[in-house]
Amino acid sequence: EHPLPCSTNPSFDLEIQNIFTNNCYGCHQTGNANNGIILDDFSTIKLNIDNSMEQIQNGTMPPTGMLSDSLIYLLNCWVANGALNN
Repeated sequence: EHPLPCSTNPSFDLEIQNIFTNNCYGCHQTGNANNGIILDDFSTIKLNIDNSMEQIQNGTMPPTGMLSDSLIYLLNCWVANGALNN
């Protein structure tokens, strides 16, 4: 299964940060980082994006349940466009 081609370049500030804040931050923040993985700002998200995407696409993260296809699409497009701090 291949991701849909990107018709959008998601904004980190407007879209991507919110996905991580709403779904990952509770367990992956400075001072409370499961498995030592911190996902609380652009630099830590970018550092861990490959592993994060693998976990998200496998459905192993977040533990509350798989992200929607539309959120996964936004994340994939953000990565495909260079994972910019935009």
